[in-house]
Amino acid sequence: MKKVLSIALILIMALSLLTACGNSKETFNKYISDLESLRLFSLSGASDAETLSKYAAEVWYSAIKGEYNIYSGGTYEDFNVALAKFYADDNLLSPRLISNIESNQATVSDIMKRLQNPPKDLDKCYDTAMELYSCYNSLTKLAISPSGNYNSYTENRRDYIDNFLKYYELLEIQIPDKK
Repeated sequence: MKKVLSIALILIMALSLLTACGNSKETFNKYISDLESLRLFSLSGASDAETLSKYAAEVWYSAIKGEYNIYSGGTYEDFNVALAKFYADDNLLSPRLISNIESNQATVSDIMKRLQNPPKDLDKCYDTAMELYSCYNSLTKLAISPSGNYNSYTENRRDYIDNFLKYYELLEIQIPDKK
């Protein structure tokens, strides 16, 4: 009887170990997929934010110079009026870009929530993903809601884009192959 119980216990432990290894592999591979999704969706949102912030900077600059700007649809002496027109006019590109960015922000945020508990050996990927998310967040917020003066806006824009790309590329080389 003890021998049968011992064999049964050994089989149960072996089965548990195999199940745990299988779940660990699935968890690892799912995490890798989420990291890849983060890269894909954050790049899409950052690209839209880069475009929107570029147009906003051009509108701002044209208003300061008193020049016509195609993105604001006119010539404005006051850059606040020019930017308000640019961001509010449904006939212009900005409302669609803002909608895309906001939708993308929600998706990226959901992915980040799934990445909170990295499997063993993926802590560096998580740290890089957090840096990438921080840069992404700064860039998308700046694009949707410009602040500061023209010089600080364009400088921040450039810094956020550069840092985003740095962490985007770093994460690419850190993500291991699936098991």
